[in-house]
Amino acid sequence: MQSQYKIFLRRWHRRAAVLVAIPFTVILVTGILLQLRNRVAWVSPPPPTGSPGNPRLSPNELIAIAQGIAGAQVKDWRDIDRIEIRPKQGITTIRTHNHWELQIDSQKGEVLSAGIRQAGLVLAIHEGNWFHPLAPLWIFLPTGIILIWVVFSGLWIFGSTWSRAKPRKTA
Repeated sequence: MQSQYKIFLRRWHRRAAVLVAIPFTVILVTGILLQLRNRVAWVSPPPPTGSPGNPRLSPNELIAIAQGIAGAQVKDWRDIDRIEIRPKQGITTIRTHNHWELQIDSQKGEVLSAGIRQAGLVLAIHEGNWFHPLAPLWIFLPTGIILIWVVFSGLWIFGSTWSRAKPRKTA
């Protein structure tokens, strides 16, 4: 009876591992990229240093600067996703809905860097939203649940094999 259980467990352990291999690999690779986003310029551009102090640019000046960057495609406020002001670094960051990031010196109004920020795309892939709105619920959540089962069944298989292979003392 116990050997049938072990065969059943091993068979379903292997099948479950194959089933979650691709989604788990996507989650794993994008998770690594997100962990390194501040060290990999392709994912997130490194923040330059501006002129520290109180920001001197008004919201209208910020939008005018953003409109001057062709790739950002900013026509009005609806094209802007968020604005972050960092007085300590002297930077104002504008992120657009088309994933562009503009880093502007808060004192002088100079554009310090402008480019596509891939971190949002990597995060959307990591969470599953990039594939389909229901992908996180119907693919990535079951992948996590199945993966937990694969880990515990693998530990069970390992433990039962290890305890059986251990030499026993006879009294």
